[in-house]
Amino acid sequence: MFAWERRRGSARVRLGPAMKNAAFRLVRGIGIAIHNATNPNKEEWDAYLAMSDATLRAGGDLSRFKQLVFTDGGGPNAAQRKAALDLGRPFGSWSDVKVAVVSSSMGVRGIVTAFNWLGASLRSFSPSQLDDAFAYLGVSPDAALAICDAVDALSASVSGTVRSTAGVSDSKRELARRAAR
Repeated sequence: MFAWERRRGSARVRLGPAMKNAAFRLVRGIGIAIHNATNPNKEEWDAYLAMSDATLRAGGDLSRFKQLVFTDGGGPNAAQRKAALDLGRPFGSWSDVKVAVVSSSMGVRGIVTAFNWLGASLRSFSPSQLDDAFAYLGVSPDAALAICDAVDALSASVSGTVRSTAGVSDSKRELARRAAR
């Protein structure tokens, strides 16, 4: 996909790869989602649903479904939230899911609340509480380091700076320090 910024005469000028509002990856059984401040478009959300579907099929039920979400305010709209909830219904109760949402945005707290109203169980953390988010999800130190590396890579593919990932560098340093002991 490419960004088309302007026309030169009747031809479009290609400016380069279009940046995304969201990116997703499965790392050591944990679904990782990175959002900037803009809501994901249909293609981006379809990628999220595909990752979630693969995770659910591999794990068999929602009690094994874990996700770590970093967002500066972007998040799913009502139809996208419903699609995610519908995807998981055959696999059990959304109250069994562990999702940690890392953000400093008040709007994100509203999205977390909306998911909880629909039967999901989410918990929010500030960027400085990343270690608490890992503990909530039951992530091992080795997996946490792999997740931090994935977050860095995913963040680079999302348009703009994703401020909610600010705690990742500190966590990586601390995890490396602990591993060196």
